[in-house]
Amino acid sequence: MDQDRILEKIKKCMEMAKGKGSNPNEAEIALRQAHKLMEAYNLEMGDVLASMAGEVTIEAGSDGTPPTWRIRLAQVCAHAFGTRMIITQKLTDHFDVVGAFIFVGCAAAPELSGYAYQVLERQLQKARREFLQSPKNKRCKRSTKVARGDHFANGWIDAVYLKVDQFAGVDDNIAEAIEAYMAKHHA
Repeated sequence: MDQDRILEKIKKCMEMAKGKGSNPNEAEIALRQAHKLMEAYNLEMGDVLASMAGEVTIEAGSDGTPPTWRIRLAQVCAHAFGTRMIITQKLTDHFDVVGAFIFVGCAAAPELSGYAYQVLERQLQKARREFLQSPKNKRCKRSTKVARGDHFANGWIDAVYLKVDQFAGVDDNIAEAIEAYMAKHHA
């Protein structure tokens, strides 16, 4: 058997052992079976927990290190969906180095965090561009425009934070799995 199938069987046994409405004898048998499989295939609980988590890499939308407001937006998305975020750099198909975020979580949470970041980043970029094209910003130096745009972006992120957090609704029981995955893949 390949390791993924073994880990799936162990996870199912562990779920049966945790089952609240199940027979206590069945739960004990399931737990013993999980431990037997772990011993037979030389697996630890950290391996089982790590297999419950996954990751998604999303380009930040900027060259090199992403600006602070992009990092804050990614943190908002990661927090809302209960994922951990890693800031990294990625090599594109055209051999350019761009900033990227790795979202680590369980089930569909990493994909949802990445998707939320991409959607909100597009909306924020549009709002920021419109703000900078307003008449009061026409005669400013480039550095002043960038600073004003960054302040606008941070205010926009503060305004959207609670909405995203309420929308997502996080399950707090996944922290151990994420930590095990991080220890195994991103030490």
